[in-house]
Amino acid sequence: ALDGRQPQRVLDPCCGAGVFLCAVGEARLRRGEDPLAGLQGWDRDPLAAYTTRLVLALAFGLPLDDERIRCCDALEVDWPEVDLVITNPPFVSSGLSKGGLGPEKREQLRKRFPIGFQKRSDLAGAFVEGAVQSTAQGGRVALVLPESLLATQAAQALRDWLTETAPPSQIHLLGSDLFPDAQVRTATWRLERGTPIESFNLESRSPWTQRTVPAEQLRQAPWSAVVVS
Repeated sequence: ALDGRQPQRVLDPCCGAGVFLCAVGEARLRRGEDPLAGLQGWDRDPLAAYTTRLVLALAFGLPLDDERIRCCDALEVDWPEVDLVITNPPFVSSGLSKGGLGPEKREQLRKRFPIGFQKRSDLAGAFVEGAVQSTAQGGRVALVLPESLLATQAAQALRDWLTETAPPSQIHLLGSDLFPDAQVRTATWRLERGTPIESFNLESRSPWTQRTVPAEQLRQAPWSAVVVS
């Protein structure tokens, strides 16, 4: 996510234990910069938000009451403009009540995230749309997502929009080993906001392969045919 970049404003809207924010801070320390400048983290779980504060406090001296780390639902608040969004959002089918996705909540999300959260969409799609919308031109979005977003019909509008708005510069297929208890295939996406991309790097863990793919292929064929095949 930081390859060739030194983002000043960084947001993790699902910060969990603060792993991604800590990695950004460590990279800044190696460059002799303030590790905490411009960092923001949110999580709807109070324990997760506190854990992130604690991790950043121990690593970089962040005050435990610092308001840059907030306990809030990222899908219900306004997102600031940033240079990098880096996150692992929750994976929840829009057809399930798991995670508080009742009919009223689903309708609210569809109105706010009409591209990323359509019928039968995964909740992660809403985070993708929110992340891209909040990232400044020339900025970057880095996410851990369910591999299904590369292929499902429900995410077609999201993929079409990303092809023009924030095309991928890297996709890494991780298989089902990242979250063994969940038995879900995952992938990392690195998206470039408003930056023309001639090609992107495609990697697969099992079996391990790596190739460079012309970005134009994403306009000529479904992402699934280009990436997952």
